[in-house]
Amino acid sequence: MDADDVSAAYDAHGVRTGDDAIVYCGSGLTATHDLLAMRLAGFPRDGRLYGGSWSGWIEDPTRPVATGSSAWSADAPGDR
Repeated sequence: MDADDVSAAYDAHGVRTGDDAIVYCGSGLTATHDLLAMRLAGFPRDGRLYGGSWSGWIEDPTRPVATGSSAWSADAPGDR
């Protein structure tokens, strides 16, 4: 993929080049690929890595977790 394709892929998922994006994965390692891809695609702001990622988030049962189809809805800002 070239930089335009990478940017278009993020755009298709609601991440715009001017956004302050925070990436995460299961443990914090794989999400660093997103940070590199965003940089190479020309995102003007540096993305940020949530280092605790999913494994750290779920350690606290009081933290919210979206499930089902609402977890993936770009129209449901409360789920982000």
